[in-house]
Amino acid sequence: MKDVRFVRFMVFMMDFMDIVATLSKRLQQDNLLVTDVAHEISEATLKLLSLESSMGDKESKFAKNFNTDTNVLKHGKDSITLTSTTREAGDNMKQYKGASMTDSDTQHRKVNTVKLDLINNMLEQLQKRFPKEATNMVSDFAALGLHHKIPEELESYGNEEVDFLIETYGSC
Repeated sequence: MKDVRFVRFMVFMMDFMDIVATLSKRLQQDNLLVTDVAHEISEATLKLLSLESSMGDKESKFAKNFNTDTNVLKHGKDSITLTSTTREAGDNMKQYKGASMTDSDTQHRKVNTVKLDLINNMLEQLQKRFPKEATNMVSDFAALGLHHKIPEELESYGNEEVDFLIETYGSC
């Protein structure tokens, strides 16, 4: 844990794993209807995409509690002071209990590249495992009443889905 990249990445991973764990738990629920799978995948995909452009809850909290000017990280009632000395141009050497931690713009870019790669790989695997075409078709059956949730717009609910089902299976 001598590298700031490690700490920053672990905070990101906590946000990332919250999304993945929630999706995993929801897909393993008792009485889960196949028509609900597309909604769960879509919800997780949107949350993962949001991590590409903005910080998650835990990463935001970390950023809020870390003062880069004073090098103080607040954690509850405690705070950790990191001392900073210049090592090379653009690099900061931070010390905590005798452990050296470097921090630079290059390291931030590397962490962001790894984060984006991880998110994109997860999205790719979700698409391979749950192709959008297949999940959309299955979710269209929800228009026939195969779902747990009552739609808000009952009058127009399912018109497009029923039309798709008629076009696809109507001539069978």
